This record gives sequence, structure tokens and C-alpha cells, in this order.
Amino acid sequence: MIGDMLLRPRPLVRAGMFGGAMWMGQRMQARAAEPGPAVPPPIDVVSRLRELKEMLDSGALTQQEFDAAKQRLLATT
Repeated sequence: MIGDMLLRPRPLVRAGMFGGAMWMGQRMQARAAEPGPAVPPPIDVVSRLRELKEMLDSGALTQQEFDAAKQRLLATT
């Protein structure tokens, strides 16, 4: 009797397996469509150097601060 139960067709089990596979496929497609992490806009090095130079000339930055900021800016490119 138990052997007969194991051998008979089980459409719901197969349907569940198929439905699970379909769900996983849809989930993977949804994840692929999700946008990734935001990429910061590129830094305009020339404009930023001009701003730093203006700040140096106006006295808002010391020469050491200007040099440090310039090195950091050039290291990021």
C-alpha cells in the first residue's frame, strides 16, 4: 500500500517545483533590472583647481592647505 502511494503521479509536487523555478527566474530578472549603487559624477579637475586657487588668492586657504587639497584632487584622477 505504501509502495503504491510512492509510485503514483504527483502533479502538485511537480507543479510546485515548476512554480518555484519560475518564481526564482522572475526574481533573478527583477534583481538584474534593479539599479546598482549610484556612481558619483566625475570631478572636473580643472574647475576644482581654479576654485582652490581663487580661495588661496583670497586668503581663505593657506599655501599648505592648497597644496594638500591639490594633492588629494590629483590623486583621485
